[in-house]
Amino acid sequence: MRATIAIDDDLFKEAFALSNVKTKKELITLSLQEFIRKKRLEHLAGMYSSGAVTVTCEELEENRDDDRAGATLADLCKPFPISTEVIALLKPML
Repeated sequence: MRATIAIDDDLFKEAFALSNVKTKKELITLSLQEFIRKKRLEHLAGMYSSGAVTVTCEELEENRDDDRAGATLADLCKPFPISTEVIALLKPML
């Protein structure tokens, strides 16, 4: 998608300096990815505090290690009572 937008120069310079990207496009893409990741985590945290999620952070980290070893998301979720909504939120982060 092409767009012409006005971005605060100081904000853009600081973000560029803090990242290890080489182009403006990479910085915008990274920024959008991080924004989406943050919002998904906030939503997941809200579901966790409401009782909709019963998996602990330790269990989630253990599952991430299993996933890196080749397990599928379905394999990882079998031992835990996780809703499909939570699985959809977690999938992009694994």
